[in-house]
Amino acid sequence: MILASSRVRHLAARSILATARGASEVTAAHRQARKLEHTVSRSMISGAGARLQMPLPRLQVRGNSLPKVSVCIPVYDSADTVERCIDSVMSQSFRDFECVVVDNHSSDSTLAKVSRFRDGRLKVVRNEFNIGLVGNHNKCVRLAQGELIQFVHGDDWLLPHCLERLVPTFEVGNVGLAFAPRRVDTDDDVWKARYGRLHTPLEPLGPINDGRDIVKMFVLAGAEGNWIGEPTSVMFRRDLLVEVGGFRPQLPRLQDIDAWLRLLARSDAAWIDEALSVRWHHSNTYTAQHETTGAASLDHLWLLSGLARNTDLAGAVRVRASGLWTRAILGNSRAILSGPRALRVTRFRQLVAHVRVAGAWSTPEKAFRPDGEQARGLAGRDTESDTST
Repeated sequence: MILASSRVRHLAARSILATARGASEVTAAHRQARKLEHTVSRSMISGAGARLQMPLPRLQVRGNSLPKVSVCIPVYDSADTVERCIDSVMSQSFRDFECVVVDNHSSDSTLAKVSRFRDGRLKVVRNEFNIGLVGNHNKCVRLAQGELIQFVHGDDWLLPHCLERLVPTFEVGNVGLAFAPRRVDTDDDVWKARYGRLHTPLEPLGPINDGRDIVKMFVLAGAEGNWIGEPTSVMFRRDLLVEVGGFRPQLPRLQDIDAWLRLLARSDAAWIDEALSVRWHHSNTYTAQHETTGAASLDHLWLLSGLARNTDLAGAVRVRASGLWTRAILGNSRAILSGPRALRVTRFRQLVAHVRVAGAWSTPEKAFRPDGEQARGLAGRDTESDTST
């Protein structure tokens, strides 16, 4: 059984109360600490040994003549860069692909610029409302007709031989994911020094690598960072991603590495030691803004709890992930109380909600269901406008 430490109740309470200031704040913090410790204990026990249960993107009815690859471009307000992105796809040396562009209700001229392209392989869909970053990625997966999926974000681009180099790797063994280095185009030297090359912890990599070994190395090292790459530098089997639950909306910043880890728990990874795409990172990109606002403070907790619950992984790996999750809960509590006072109640509520939902994975009927616009984008009635060329 994968359980949190029995000392988590005392540690949570101690860490929260130790950082509280003033009598009224101590009282409020004490209530939050008791609520948190009770929820942590219940959720980790009730969820022991459970398989990760998440909603799946709705499958499409496929025709007889299908492309090998679906190149998916989820876009939002990308008018300045989307033409460059699509040009890089249409210039690929490998030709058996479709290109699916899903515009997430942009407020600029993105859709108009996409509509200028005239190519039978291009399908353009516009959402009638914004379904969120993760919801739009899942929408792309649901619409894709290819056996393999290659994402390209609207401000990134592929190098000419990207598809040609990655597609053949899936003919070998149990490969579910293929990845490669990427070039970086950025005005942020600090970011480039930190994220310019992601795969160093995995080196040396062979042409084919055991997926579970990669997950084990990642967890033993603390489960920090993204050792595989952003979606633009990764190709994967569509049906395998659907099988493991798609991209999870609780992880807006870590949705990619979270998905890669679930794929790797069931398959091997192919490695091409050659830059095949370009990652464009500037101060106005979504990732840069997200890191600045700290809007995804719970992402790492979701990542760890997913690893702890994943029965495709060895028990020792899940125990390690569970311990990391427990320590992260305590660290998050301390960070909340040392942060802006006006945000403490809201962030504590978010933390408690996370712990409760993580425990709800214990049975399929309690599986987490995203609500609001993201849910409508993942399941149920289609609401998009199809502007296929």
